[in-house]
Amino acid sequence: MRCDVSEFEGKGLPDGTSQQHARHEEQGWANRPHEDLVMAFRGLIWQKRQEFRDWRDAASFSPALLIKQELRHQTSLHMSPDPLDKQRAAFYQPIKDAWDVIAYEDYKAERTGEPIHVERDHAGQFLSSRYQRAVALGEPRPELIKLDPQQVKILDALAEAADIPHRRGQDAIEIPEGLRYYAHHRFGPDGKLIF
Repeated sequence: MRCDVSEFEGKGLPDGTSQQHARHEEQGWANRPHEDLVMAFRGLIWQKRQEFRDWRDAASFSPALLIKQELRHQTSLHMSPDPLDKQRAAFYQPIKDAWDVIAYEDYKAERTGEPIHVERDHAGQFLSSRYQRAVALGEPRPELIKLDPQQVKILDALAEAADIPHRRGQDAIEIPEGLRYYAHHRFGPDGKLIF
C-alpha cells in the first residue's frame, strides 16, 4: 500500500506536544515501509522548498541541505528540559552524523553546484569532535557511527529521497579519514573537552 504524502504535510521529522502521543506517533512513523518513508520524505523536501521559494538564495537549498537542517533541529532538542525531547535528540544524533558523512559531497548550491562551505565546515567540526572524543574514551572502533535498525531505516529512506548514493542496510557508517582530524579537539579520558 502506498502512503499518501498529504498525510505528512506540515510535519517535519516527528515531534508532538503530548508526550505519550508523540512517542507513539514517532514509533508508528519510523515503522512505515521503506517506500512510504521515501515518499513522505520527498513530500517534506518539496514542502520545504515551497517555504523557501521566495528567498533570494532559495536555489542554495538542495535536498541534502534541507534534510541536514531538519536533523539539526531534531538534535538541538538535547537542551530541552523535557526528557522525551532529550530522548528524541539522542535518537536523531547518530542519524545526523551519518547524514553528514553520506551527504557531505552534496552540501552544494543546487543551481551552481558550488560547495556550501559553512555546511561542510559544520559537518567537519562535529564529525572530527565525535571521532576524537571516541578515541579519548577508548572506544574500539571510534571511526564508526553505529545505528540501530530504526535509524538505519530512516537514513536509508532519507538518502533515497534526496538521491544521495548510499548502500542500504548499513548499521555503521565510517567517518572518512579526512574528516577525523578536520579540526583538532582535546578530550580527557572521561570524554570531556579540555580547553
